[in-house]
Formats: sequence, C-alpha cells, structure tokens
Amino acid sequence: MPLLGDDPDSDNIADEEYLVSKSKEAFRINPYLCKAWILTAKTLFPHNFRIQFEAYTIEKNNDNAKEAAKCFATLFQSFISESGLWQEINTLTNALRTESSNPETLFLRKMFSCIPAVTQHDILTVTAERSEDTMEHCRLMLLLFRKFPQATPQLIVRLVDTLITAEKHGHCPSVINCYRKTLVCDVLPLLLHANADLPSKQLYRFLHKSTEFYLASLMTKNSQETFADDESKIGVNWESFYALLRLFGGKLDWELCSIFSYPWNKDVTWQHILTFSTVRLNALDPSKGVKQLIFCLTILFAYCLYQYNALLQSSADNRISSVLVEAFVSEEMDEINTIPSSKRMKIDSSDPTLPNLTGGEGTGDIIKHFNFALTCWSMLQSTETYQKEFFKLKQHIRLDNWLLDFTTDVALYRAKFDEFQSNIQNDNGSIRTWIQRLSYNFIVKHFRFLGESSIQVVKQLHTVHTIGSCSQNLTQVGVARHLHYLPLTKVAILQYVAKLLILKFWQMLPNVDGVDADRIYGYLLILVQVNWPSEKRIALDVLTRIRNQRSFIFPLFFKYVVNVEILEEFTHMYANEHETIKLDLMGPAQTSGQKRISTRGADKEEREDFLQMMKQQVCRQEPLYTLVISFLLEEERFISVK
Repeated sequence: MPLLGDDPDSDNIADEEYLVSKSKEAFRINPYLCKAWILTAKTLFPHNFRIQFEAYTIEKNNDNAKEAAKCFATLFQSFISESGLWQEINTLTNALRTESSNPETLFLRKMFSCIPAVTQHDILTVTAERSEDTMEHCRLMLLLFRKFPQATPQLIVRLVDTLITAEKHGHCPSVINCYRKTLVCDVLPLLLHANADLPSKQLYRFLHKSTEFYLASLMTKNSQETFADDESKIGVNWESFYALLRLFGGKLDWELCSIFSYPWNKDVTWQHILTFSTVRLNALDPSKGVKQLIFCLTILFAYCLYQYNALLQSSADNRISSVLVEAFVSEEMDEINTIPSSKRMKIDSSDPTLPNLTGGEGTGDIIKHFNFALTCWSMLQSTETYQKEFFKLKQHIRLDNWLLDFTTDVALYRAKFDEFQSNIQNDNGSIRTWIQRLSYNFIVKHFRFLGESSIQVVKQLHTVHTIGSCSQNLTQVGVARHLHYLPLTKVAILQYVAKLLILKFWQMLPNVDGVDADRIYGYLLILVQVNWPSEKRIALDVLTRIRNQRSFIFPLFFKYVVNVEILEEFTHMYANEHETIKLDLMGPAQTSGQKRISTRGADKEEREDFLQMMKQQVCRQEPLYTLVISFLLEEERFISVK
C-alpha cells in the first residue's frame, strides 16, 4: 500500500479517491475490510463530503438503518449546501410521502425513524423552505405537521394562506384543483384539531371554501380524475365532508353539529332542525343562530339534491335516467277519457292542490329525494331572514351551479310555467330538454309545437336505452294534476309522444273532413298500438267513425298497422256483406294492376287477396316501436306543421 504524502494539501484529492476506491473494492469481498478503509478515510478527512457520503452509502447498502441514520444526520449537519446530499434528501422525503413498499423506500422510512427527532424536524423544515414549487412546499409542510403534531398553529395558518394565495394567482379554472383539495382535505383538518384561537369570520371563510370544494367534487362526475394518484388518498365523499363539518361545528359552538354523522338519517336530522328552529333559535344570538340553522339546512338540502340529481341522470348500476313531465289524468278508468277536455287542461297556477307524483319501475327513491329536497327548499324560502341568509350562503358555496334540474322540476311541480319554460329554453338541446319542451307545449295547449317537439324527441331516440316497456302509471285516475318521472328509454318516451300526438290529432278531428279526416284516423290507429290495450277505446271510436262515413282511404295502413285486434276489425268490416264501405288501404306500389278493395261487389279473388294481406300483417316481426318511429319520421312534415 503506498504511503499518503507528507503534505496533505498537495495530495488530498488523490488520497481521498484512493481511500474511497479501496473501500468500494473491499465491499464486494470483505465487508469488515471495507469498513476499516472507510473509517480510516473518515478519520483522516472528517470534512470531506465524498468520504462521508460514501460511508452513508455503505451502511445503506448493508441495510443498516441505525448506522445509516447516524451518517445521514452528520451529512445534514455538516454538508447542507452539497447538491449530492439534496438529491438524497429529496429521495428520502418522497419515500416518506408515499405508501410504496419497494425495498429502498421501506429502508429510507426505517432509517428516518432512527434519526433524532430534532434532526428530523430540521430536515423537513429546511427542505420545505428550499422548495420553490408551492405544492411541493405544502406537501413537505404537511409531512412535518403529521410527524410533529405539536407544530405551532401559526405555521398551519401560514400554510393555509399560502394555498389560498397560490389558488388565487394560479387562475385555476375550477375549485376542483390541487391547491383547494390540499387546503380542504389535508390542511384545514389539522388546523381545526390544533389548539388555535381563530376568529369566527375566518372560520366561516374556511367553511365556505370547504363546502364549495366538496359540493363541486361530489356533484361532478369523475372529479377524482383531476388529481394525481398521490393527491387522491383522502376520498372526496360525504363521509369525509361530514367529518370536516363536525370539526367546524365544534369550533363555532354549533348545537346542530351533531347532525353531521355518517350515515345520515334524514328523518332524524330533520327533527333536530325543526326542534332547533322552533325551540332553541330564540334563545341564541339571532344572527349566529340563523347562520347555524341555514347552513345545516342547506347541507341537508344539498345531500338530497345530490341524491336526486344522481338518480335522475345516472344510468349506473343498471339504473335508467328519468325526466319529470306533465302526465295524464282521467276521471274514469276508460282510456278514452284520458284525452283532457279544454276545461280539464286549464291549470290554475294559484291552485294549492299539489300534483300527484308517479314514476316507472325503480323511481321510488327519486320521488322520495325530490319531496325531501322540496321540504328543505321551502323552509329556506319561508321567511325573509332565511331567504337573505340562504342567498348569501348560495353565493359563497356556488350552490346555483347544481340547482337547474331541481328548480326546473319545482317550477313544473308548483305550476310556475313561465319559470319552467325559461329554464328549459336556456338549457341545451338534449333529448331531456326536448321532452320537457314537449311537456310544456302539452300544458299550454300549443298543439302545433307539440308536433314539432315530438319529432325532435323522436330524432334523438338513438341516444337512449332500448330496454324497458310502457309505463303503467302514465295516466292517473281522479287527480287534479299528475307528474310522472318518465324513464329515458325508447319505449317509454315513444309511449309519451304517442299519447300527446293522439291528443293533438283528437283535438283536430272536429275541424277536418274528407282526406284529412282519413289521414288523422289512420294516424290514430297507428299511434294507439304503442299503448295497447289502454288506448283500445280510441281505436274503437275511430272504427265507428269510419263505418259511419262509409269509406276510408289510408295508403299507409299495411305499412304501419300490425295490431291483431285492429286488423281483425278491418277483416270483419270487409267480410260483412251487410256493410257497404269503400276501403283503400294500399299505396300506389301495392295497388298497381289491382282494383281498390271495397266491401261491396268484391269477388272471391279480391277477398282472398285481402285476407292474405291481413294474414301477412299479423305475421310481421318488426318491433312495434321501430315501425312507429319510422312512421313519425316519414310523416314529419304533416305532424310538425298541422
């Protein structure tokens, strides 16, 4: 082994490299010799970063957490400005923040636990202060607070201000951003747990920011995709929201904060709110008591609103979306009476009678959440004081962003038809909106627009489910008004459209004759097939009118009429020798080279041809809703304009 030079200043670099290289060589064959070389190097050159870092690396590679911790603490205390050390510090802090179980990460977490607490605190503090990236700084400060819960509340308040400022100057397009999520889900719970004396004005400011974030995240589908994986550890859900609200309620000395339990029992919660509003509110400071009541009531309303919107619009878990529409009423069980008279269609907006709510299969929860949300909404509007406080709170938490569907349905429910029309006019042209416009035209008897709206709905039927069947609740007996949650399926929508078009054409009948009357009779016979046998009485009435006028010309008959009972009636009408009725049921292509069919003077060959065509109609296999959709699109011009 060559001797080290007498003059250390002249040969230091070569000697250090030599000692390090010998240590590395020995590491592969003799760990004890390796340690001897590195101890010698540390003794001869105690202020050399490379040698000290090599000593740390050897202990790390030997999986010796305690010795590595000692070496790392020495490095941090003596070589804080070395870039190589900071690379290792960043690796260490990343390991502390992650839940990864790879060997290096596990070792670094174990090693950090062996470092003296004071040095741990200094490492995290200095690392956070050096970070130029705001989010990285916040993550490191959070790590510091979690490792050292005794950290002063002032530091947490400063971190809150940092996040609020970063969000403001970051010009984030939405409240669903990394700064707000870190503030609400990570920092504020620490601040509220800390022994910090915060003024109520500041607490309300933080409460409003938290509520705004949670509502935006909960009401927005797939909001978690906005965040990176390491920022999504704390779930944005109602349970975590309630937990945060309980902390705020405790700081604000709210009597009602106990209602924020999970899972929520809405009935029990409502009783707490009623008791508070009628018994305890007058005993408290008026402004504080009202603030507490309105906030808690608003959260209860928001929860019901969330459930209502989710059930109304979501098709998850095989649920079918729905839309609330003005449906049909009948004074008798006979469906012929479901066509309202002009008198019955006039609905007085001041009539206090509430409409009857029904829905298709599986819509019971929708009605329940609507009724509960409406109860909360009514209380929030019940006094001028409540209205003012609720208006201010809505502005703070931006609740209006999620109210459109609900307020539209409330306007329909309360017969505020101008407001209902205004809401749907400002909405997009989705099939849901067109169905609501169709419903509005039904309410105000705009029969011409009823046809146009129907065609627009039919043109968008490709966007909805093909499953489902006709609703059994679309008509109610003996009620003043009837609203129905119409499932967004082809069959249910077509059922609603067909019933409204039957109404439209029925209203036209007194004012038409000749070819136009035959056209309407034919249209009615096609449309009643959708909701058969409920519409059977209408078909029978049409057949009676045809018999009375002794003729019927409708070239679309064999194209779209497939109902067996209707076909049997026409067969009987044709075969009855005592009736004299001229029937022209075939289009130009069908009648080429043939005579028009009449019930008078028909020869045997003509009768056989007619009966054969009827048999073919009975055997047709096309789905009925497909035939009716084709009919509506083919006759669009007449249906939309007339």
